[in-house]
Amino acid sequence: MLGVDKTLCQRVIAAATHRGVDREVLLRCPGVEGLRAVVGGLARAGLDAGVVSSVEAATDQFQGLLRRLGVSQSGLARRLGASVLAGGSAGGAAGGGFAVGGASDAASLIDARERAFLANAQAFGHASDCTVTVFAYRPNPENPARLQSTAVRGVFGYRARQGAMPMVVSWGGDRDMLLDAAMRTLDGERQLGKTPGTLMSKYCSQPLPQVTARTSGLMQVLTIDQQCTSQGRAIDVVVAAHTPDSMPHPTLDNPPHLEVWSQVVTPTRRSVMDVWVHRSLAQVGLPSLGLYVTTAAIGLGRGRDWTNRVASNTRLELLGEGLGLAATPVWDRHPELLTDLFGTVGWTADEMVGFRCQQEHPLVGTSQCFALEFEPKTPTTGG
Repeated sequence: MLGVDKTLCQRVIAAATHRGVDREVLLRCPGVEGLRAVVGGLARAGLDAGVVSSVEAATDQFQGLLRRLGVSQSGLARRLGASVLAGGSAGGAAGGGFAVGGASDAASLIDARERAFLANAQAFGHASDCTVTVFAYRPNPENPARLQSTAVRGVFGYRARQGAMPMVVSWGGDRDMLLDAAMRTLDGERQLGKTPGTLMSKYCSQPLPQVTARTSGLMQVLTIDQQCTSQGRAIDVVVAAHTPDSMPHPTLDNPPHLEVWSQVVTPTRRSVMDVWVHRSLAQVGLPSLGLYVTTAAIGLGRGRDWTNRVASNTRLELLGEGLGLAATPVWDRHPELLTDLFGTVGWTADEMVGFRCQQEHPLVGTSQCFALEFEPKTPTTGG
């Protein structure tokens, strides 16, 4: 109706209906540009001109406050966040307390996630505007008892201060992965040591960073050159991996299932995770999505424990066959990347079925898990 982002509307409602510490209204409120977008939407919707004028005047006053303080809305939130969250400790004990109560509605949770993002970005010294993760699986045409897999991780608008944690991307391996078919670049190069072919340079900022790959247990760890990432400027990095003989067909597992994990290790404003599976898998698998605290149990196949599950309003989207619905507001070149990815590895995009999860301010230290559950059956290559 207003023609503005749903999340933006939720933040405005959260600020307008808040009853409590006045400073927290400023934490809940979106920035000036967001408020002006809402004002424009109200005007287009034909709301009373007097009301629109009042909201616009309030926005002008808010902008004037930020200018006098010399901060942005996010900078103001950082200043206020600690004092709003502080409280008395139980029993009057010495030391600062913290609050765990309060509203649990969607708008409040969105606001809490944004505050967590700001705090983590400050504490860790790095953050990004958005991250894009793609996992894709299909039966191996030469061995239908096993799968082929390919993966992409894109980090956009990444900034880091001097001495910050390095940018690291980890690919999960499989306990039954063949030693001579470990993860490779899209052009077939082994991912070990300095592997510039790991980068999808078309989508990276210049100059290209150096990528170093190493194995750690069942994980392939890619470290991005810290000198390139700590110059204070925003950079874009996209890495990819392909495994021509990745793992046993999930219908042969016990229990028969496919789990795909995506860990949140860097503070980011928005994220999208795509899982694309061959239609022969999608037609017989039951999909599900969960958000969990990241633990070592993930690598042991025991990550989906209800005691680690995190309350979340994220939902699983079905994109269907092919790339017709692949566009996302998180990153406008997403369909182009998928087209390049499938074309490079020689897969037919129209045979793939997509599933998606998108998050605003995903929580550091959590992992999304997409799962497909199967009835035991003999694997087929499909067509």
